[in-house]
Amino acid sequence: PGALNIANDLKKGDVFLKICRSTCKFVQRRVNLSNDEKKIFWREDPPKSEEEPRELLIKDIKDISIGLESEVMKKNKVP
Repeated sequence: PGALNIANDLKKGDVFLKICRSTCKFVQRRVNLSNDEKKIFWREDPPKSEEEPRELLIKDIKDISIGLESEVMKKNKVP
């Protein structure tokens, strides 16, 4: 039952922060799990006009790291 609730929450999506590598500013991304649970989609939040979401196949994910511990964050000295 717990895993089903998590999948449903991920399908609804949520807003995450990422750091722009060129400006070192935080930007919002809405992230969703596809209904078939095979892809992750993301787009700016709020979206730009008719911008298509980007996607990543779950099977292609090799590693997951906590954002504040990532090399990008360390390199840009993000607190």
